[in-house]
Amino acid sequence: MKKYLCVAFVCLLTIAVFHTPATAQEHQQGKKIVKVAGKKGKMGNKIKTDRPMADVKMIKAKTHCSVYFNNYSGLFVNVYMDGIFWGTISPYGGMNVAPGHGYSTIYCESTGGLWSWSASGECSTPYEFDLTLNDSDY
Repeated sequence: MKKYLCVAFVCLLTIAVFHTPATAQEHQQGKKIVKVAGKKGKMGNKIKTDRPMADVKMIKAKTHCSVYFNNYSGLFVNVYMDGIFWGTISPYGGMNVAPGHGYSTIYCESTGGLWSWSASGECSTPYEFDLTLNDSDY
């Protein structure tokens, strides 16, 4: 009986050790990570539609387009894709956006309007945008 328990334990340990790195690699494959540094001030008039003041139901996305934002700035940040408001990210938080129509530009702005980030992209692969600030600029 002890022999069977020992063999079972070794098998479970082997599976746990070899399964974890493969899973981590699968999540990283195919994802494009873009680091975007903040700039002081607004970047022109890139906002077409600001935060809705009434309930607006969005149509469910038909594509597998996915964009994840990591907010390392320490500020509340509004996210716009192709000029349309998608949400606000809390300081050091994250947000996933799934635009059904894809996108070509991303514009983020601190809620106080002092900092902004801008990037371009498309939806051929999942994207991850890391929003940062240079501590010396703040």
